[in-house]
Order: sequence, then C-alpha cells, then structure tokens
Amino acid sequence: MLSRYLSYPIGFIAAVLIGIAIFQDLTFLALLGSFLIIVVIGIYFFSDQIDWWWYQKHPPRVEARMRELFAQRLSFYQQLSPEDKQKFETRVELYVEANEFIPNGWQSIPYDIQCWVASCPVMLTFGRDDYLLSEFERVVIYPHSFPSPQFPNQLHASEIYQEDGVLLFSSEKLLPGIMQSRAYYNIGLHEYAKVFQLMYPDYDYPDELDWEIFAQIAGYDQKKLLEYLGMQNISAWSVLVNLFFAFPEEMLQKMPQAYQKVKMVLNY
Repeated sequence: MLSRYLSYPIGFIAAVLIGIAIFQDLTFLALLGSFLIIVVIGIYFFSDQIDWWWYQKHPPRVEARMRELFAQRLSFYQQLSPEDKQKFETRVELYVEANEFIPNGWQSIPYDIQCWVASCPVMLTFGRDDYLLSEFERVVIYPHSFPSPQFPNQLHASEIYQEDGVLLFSSEKLLPGIMQSRAYYNIGLHEYAKVFQLMYPDYDYPDELDWEIFAQIAGYDQKKLLEYLGMQNISAWSVLVNLFFAFPEEMLQKMPQAYQKVKMVLNY
C-alpha cells in the first residue's frame, strides 16, 4: 500500500521532468528524472518489504463487517480479550495482504472468504510471533470438492502441494468447519496444521490418535471423516489440532496427554 503511494507521485514527477528536459534540452532535469525512475523501480522490487514495514508501524484491521461476522460466528474470536481481538483482526488482514488467493471455478475470491481462510493460520499460530507460514503463500479456492494431480481419482475437500507452496480448499466444506466447528470438521486448520509441521519439524508432534475417543468427542467416526475429506488416510496431528480448537474441554478431559502436547507445540 505505501509502495503505491510512493511510486505513483514519484513516477509522475519523473515523467514530467523528463518531458521538460526533452523539450527544453535541460540535462540536469533529465538526470534527475532518470534518478527518480530508478527510485520507482527500486520501490517496485522492494514493495513487499516497504508495505510490510508500514503495516507493522500502522497495524490494519479487517473491515467492520468481518469483525461483526467473527463476533457472531467464530468461537475462538468470541473468547478473546479486546486487545487480543484487535491482534487477531490485524493478523488476519496482514495474512490476506501477504498471500495470493487464486480462484478456480469462479471469477474472484470474495474478501470475506479470504478472511475466513486467514483465520485458520492465525488461530493456529496465535501464540507465536511468526504467524505468516511464509513458505506457503498461495491459496487456491474451488467451489466444490475437486480432483488434482496428486489425487486425480479422488474428489477431495483440501490438500497442500509443498513443491509450489500452495494450499487448496473446497469452499463448501471450508466455511462450515470454520463457522460451526463443533458440527463440521475444519479443513482449514487441518491443512495449515500440516504446513506448520513442515515448517517447524523439530517439535515433538503427537502422532497417534484413539479413534474411539475421537468419535466420542466429535460425534462422528474415522470413516465418516475420511468420507467428508475425500481421502484414504489422515494425519493424526491435523485431527488433534481440530479437536484442540473445537472441543478443548472435552479433549482435555478425554485426551489429556495429547491436549498438552498440542498446547505445548502451538505455545498456547
């Protein structure tokens, strides 16, 4: 944002100076205009760093309508203090600014869907200073379940593709899991938990899951979950992260060791 505010007037001034220099044969103005063009080029190449510095000094917040939606539908947000709500809103907006959202099957990704997606990594990393998970900066959103080169024969709800640093989601299954996490599985947290583990491999991640206890907590079993995801296997870590956010009290009671491990890894 700041980079645009800087580059447009500087570029305009450079063009005017060079134009005057050409018609008036003024070498000094030509050199000054050329210097300003170099400045504009430098701003372009360092625009991400300039904008990020600006955002750190002047933290943005999500739009007012998104704050209302978070307050109505996101249980994690509802439990935060006023200060942490503002921190959450700022991090969501910065995540949206820092990442590329790519539509597949529609023309563009609405702002509210971008914010709902961003809420997942922000929740996951809320106890950390580094929250952007910057090795994965592209998010592809499909309207429905989809096949892909990794899973060409499976209509599935989500996946990550590490080589390109991309996450893929079906919006029809992504949004219910975020807004009604006790009724639907959150595929956003599911995939971002995988990203987190790839980026921070040295933690002692829990890798076992008692599916009978899971069914008691969530209200559906492993088979139903795999059908919902459109997958044949599943990461125990991703499932435990979902339980940690959707059913914290039940998980603490029935899976205390796993709960404490997730809490330790996420620094909650």
